Amino acid sequence: MTLSERVWSELRGRYGGALRTVIRYHPTDFEAQMRADLRARYSDDDIRSFVDEVIVNYLNLRTQPGAAELGEFHGTVRTFDDVWVFSWPDRPDEKTDFLITLDRDDSVGIEAATEIEAFLTDEIAPQL
Repeated sequence: MTLSERVWSELRGRYGGALRTVIRYHPTDFEAQMRADLRARYSDDDIRSFVDEVIVNYLNLRTQPGAAELGEFHGTVRTFDDVWVFSWPDRPDEKTDFLITLDRDDSVGIEAATEIEAFLTDEIAPQL
């Protein structure tokens, strides 16, 4: 089982059908676990474009923690009308990251960001 499959399995158990995607990417490739409805909707090229955009945004974020004395950078949470997007860099210097998306509804709130970050830090990071 790959790391992205393990993360998918664990988070699927926690969040059920609200889990949309788990993507682990590197600068030149990615592995995506997705709900069937989304897999049918998005091509690998679509996913690659999304990943490329996240990498560019992440590079811009790297300078902000020091400028504002925010502490160590752990990840980002983006809030959209219908979706939470969680980004957690597992190897920042190598531009590898987990992207996790969840439906934003009554079953999933912002506390999921803390839960996901703790799971990735405590259980996944030691395997990297």
